Amino acid sequence: MSPAVALRPNSNQPVLALVEKLFSAKSVHRQPTPVLRPIRVQDRAMQGQFFAELSDEARFDRFMGATSGVSPSMLRVLSDVLPGQHEAVMAVTSVDGNRTMVAEARYVRDADNPANAEFAITVGDQWQRQGLARRLMKAIEQSACENGIEKLIGITLKSNHAMITLANRLGYRSCLHPDDARATRLIKHLVPECNQYLSGQRAPFGFDVHATAA
Repeated sequence: MSPAVALRPNSNQPVLALVEKLFSAKSVHRQPTPVLRPIRVQDRAMQGQFFAELSDEARFDRFMGATSGVSPSMLRVLSDVLPGQHEAVMAVTSVDGNRTMVAEARYVRDADNPANAEFAITVGDQWQRQGLARRLMKAIEQSACENGIEKLIGITLKSNHAMITLANRLGYRSCLHPDDARATRLIKHLVPECNQYLSGQRAPFGFDVHATAA
């Protein structure tokens, strides 16, 4: 199963945007090393290609249902980001000489409870189990801290064992979804780590967010 959590297309949360920092994926073992950077509106076509080239299983995990691709309206939702509200980061590398998106992660702040945000992550089939998902998660956690978010919540299928295992290793608690028998909720309270990071006591996310630009 791919490490992917769904941000549901019918969510009534506002369409929001992306962190203005770049992240170097130093722990990824595959070469050439992907670089993590903010998603921009100009990346819409690259995002569309990324989702279209996912396996059926990976797309099913990502959107919690069968889909052959992403509609133009959904691509607008995914690329129209708003700093502090909808933050998104993508992993980009060169494949056959072409700049290619191979993974992405994001969170959307809850309009009703702005201390909470819902996250989603997707890693391309050929790039899974390379350490990239962990880097993406740490990138959005650090961004969440900087934007005053105290809790990250993800929703994934019970069958998505890879995502659940990864989240548990990163300190997320898994529990049954109260409204969807197919789903598991993944919850992490960020406050302890955020307090230490923001006070300068330590960098709890394992990398320097200011290190590398692309």
